[in-house]
Amino acid sequence: MLPDVNVLVAAHHSSHPHHRIAADWLQGTLTSANGQVMRLPMAVISGFLRLVTHPKIFSHPSTAAQAVDFIDWLLDDPAVRLLDSTQEWPSLRQLVLDKAMSANQIPDAWLAAMALSLGEPFVTFDKDFRRLLPPSLLVVLRQE
Repeated sequence: MLPDVNVLVAAHHSSHPHHRIAADWLQGTLTSANGQVMRLPMAVISGFLRLVTHPKIFSHPSTAAQAVDFIDWLLDDPAVRLLDSTQEWPSLRQLVLDKAMSANQIPDAWLAAMALSLGEPFVTFDKDFRRLLPPSLLVVLRQE
């Protein structure tokens, strides 16, 4: 399972409008992993760190230490793994060409390509991933 940046940001930041949904999903996933592994890609980790520490996004941004502590807490869980090298280039290439993606669409295409290449479900609040991933590889959390 691959979480989107927006899910981790919402789970981490209590003032986020979707905090409860994301925090409940994360806790439920970690406590009932049943052998399922959550993989954290570096793209998601770096995006998370960038967003939660950004003063233009949050009026009370997290400190670098708070943000890193959250990622460390996740990685300390036996159900969570840092995603090492992947083979998403063929999937990314095909998505970019098939969907004529460009500019700010590329990071989403990259994350979708990781899910496709790994055969792992991608968890997000972003409904736009429906055009990139089949239903079997997409979990869109419902917003309150």
